[in-house]
Amino acid sequence: MKALSTIYAFDNYFADSPMAGDPVAQATLLKSLGYGATYHSMNRKTEEGWKKFLDWEEASRRGGLPVAACYTVLEIGKEPPEGGHSVDEVIAHLPSGSVLELAISMVGAQASDASRDAELIDVLRPLVDLSRSRGVTISLYHHIWFLLERIEDCVRVAEKINDPALRVTFCGYHWYAVDGGELPAKLRLAAPWMRLANLCGSRPAPEGMKFAGCLPKTIEPVGEGDFPLAEFVQGLADIGYSGPVGFQGYKIDGKPPETLARSIEAWRKAN
Repeated sequence: MKALSTIYAFDNYFADSPMAGDPVAQATLLKSLGYGATYHSMNRKTEEGWKKFLDWEEASRRGGLPVAACYTVLEIGKEPPEGGHSVDEVIAHLPSGSVLELAISMVGAQASDASRDAELIDVLRPLVDLSRSRGVTISLYHHIWFLLERIEDCVRVAEKINDPALRVTFCGYHWYAVDGGELPAKLRLAAPWMRLANLCGSRPAPEGMKFAGCLPKTIEPVGEGDFPLAEFVQGLADIGYSGPVGFQGYKIDGKPPETLARSIEAWRKAN
């Protein structure tokens, strides 16, 4: 089986390290380990976070790698964040060819509530139009407990808007954390719309505990736990997906060089 073309690591791998917020150092390390891109989880609520976003692309390239995607949460009912910057501003500053991953929450809405689609689409359409004009792609990111909690939610909204500037990300961790079922079918559902995919190692959190204080499943280096890595790899191959694949690293213990090396080695063996 042919390995996929671009492997990137979430910047949350570096959250508790001296490389946190330093895209040059992150890119330099990632490139040395065989990764092909960086990834930035932006903070639009502070000027410090905004400056990191503005500097990220150039700094990453100084370290030798492009940026696979930037990520932010669109909080409908709390936008723009007080004292912060809007998603419109993010899109306006992204260079052509960029991908903006949007996880979406909505004040007062339940997870996977399709009855709120019309409200959501009213918010998304202008952003999609702006993205198309800028040469940017929005990729909807499903996330446990959010309005778009399941890949089915992202695909449903993408189908309704039906615009080439709007795609979806298949999030291996959030699929696994929400239900972990019917992986081949869900990958096939997402296939026409997929722009990115990501995964990690994972297993149910120890009985009576939650991972990182709240999550039902752990986040671990790729290949660890009982996340179905082989099935995930085969499922991507079966739908002909050859796009970028990212490794989720939220609250992973250990030093980045060690955990990142373990993850990419496990991925290579699985391919």
